[in-house]
Amino acid sequence: MSKEKILKDEDILEALKYCMENPCIPASAIADVLGVSNSRYVKDRLLELKDQKLVSGKYRGSSWCFSLKR
Repeated sequence: MSKEKILKDEDILEALKYCMENPCIPASAIADVLGVSNSRYVKDRLLELKDQKLVSGKYRGSSWCFSLKR
């Protein structure tokens, strides 16, 4: 049996629900919405906002992602 079949549908749906309720958006997606071609600029600005404790940020994989402070 492949690893993909080990997880139950309910587990996957619950994980999806969690991710939707606790989003973490990459800076590149935010740059796209803003119409800014330089996502590094947006990332740097978001990191400044993180330092000011206005947003949350996590380093995932090879990039930063951000969410609003709760």
